[in-house]
Amino acid sequence: MDCVAGSVGDAISVMVPDVYISDDGGYSWAKMLEGPHFYTILDSGGIIVAIEHSSRPINVIKFSTDEGQCWQTYTFTREPIYFTGLASEPGARSMNISIWGFTETFLTRQWVSYTIDFKDVLKRNCEENDYMIWLAHSTDPGDYGDGCILGYKEQFLRLRKSSVCQNGRDYAVTKQPSVCLCSLEDFLCDFGYFRPENDSKCVEQPELKGHDLEFCLYGREEHLTTNGYRKIPGDKCQGGVNPVREVKDLKKKCTSNFLSPEKQNSKSNSVPIILATVGLMLVTVVAGVLIVKKYVCGGRFLVHRYSVLQQHAEANGVDGVDALDTASHTNKSGYHDDSDELVFYISLLTHKYMSSANEQNSLNP
Repeated sequence: MDCVAGSVGDAISVMVPDVYISDDGGYSWAKMLEGPHFYTILDSGGIIVAIEHSSRPINVIKFSTDEGQCWQTYTFTREPIYFTGLASEPGARSMNISIWGFTETFLTRQWVSYTIDFKDVLKRNCEENDYMIWLAHSTDPGDYGDGCILGYKEQFLRLRKSSVCQNGRDYAVTKQPSVCLCSLEDFLCDFGYFRPENDSKCVEQPELKGHDLEFCLYGREEHLTTNGYRKIPGDKCQGGVNPVREVKDLKKKCTSNFLSPEKQNSKSNSVPIILATVGLMLVTVVAGVLIVKKYVCGGRFLVHRYSVLQQHAEANGVDGVDALDTASHTNKSGYHDDSDELVFYISLLTHKYMSSANEQNSLNP
């Protein structure tokens, strides 16, 4: 059972909507209430509750126990309220509803809430004879394939409209599935065939008559033998109509990629990934070089070298680093950075060794 608010027509209407109910899964609809309403379903479809949408205060609700064919009214309060909300427990298994609203006077507004239990309306529990078999998607009860969708159909036990009883919170839907016989509706037109308008049979394309159906699929050439039909993917039908279809691998390689979109997509998708990876690697290398050059070569090493020069100048009695550079230039014809650093480290080690030896001699007279 389905409930909707809408209007009848071939386009969206700006008129005030009415309430429509369907008992066959949405294939047909019947108007049950005039004007817009708030509604909810209780007891797994055993009862429908509705409240009129109005700008005036209300104190009456409507309910139906036969899927909207007949409606009864109930006055839930003496003093009308401005209605603001209607709710029930999720799952449509509850027998209770809650109504929210407020009363308004000249100076004050008071919020109120009402809870209504419909167990006194549905007094007895449903029995086996209160249910009937219902076939989903049924359009032609006399046809064996009635209700078949993709080779499969289901029958349900549903409550009779004339039964006024309670399904209960533990109610579980009972269904009986079955597999259908195959028909032409379970097949698509195969490669090289098409269906004319308003016809269920597949007809061969005129330009392909008398030609072998050979095609290149994923780098292999294949030969297709068919009567024009192939089964719809996911269809569960068995037996019945079974058109012959056979695909033979000719053991030949082919280069056409007309039917290989996966390869095209993989190639086209791999190019931006490779470019992005190479670009990221280049950015990482450049950033690493800049960091090393700034913080290693241009920072601590130069400071350390300056301290070495200063100690070497003091050990040789040279006045300042500039004088040491002048003296070194007078004794050398050229400047070699590597050899200078080696001389500085050797001088430093010699100076430390001599200082340690002098301290040891002073301690041991």
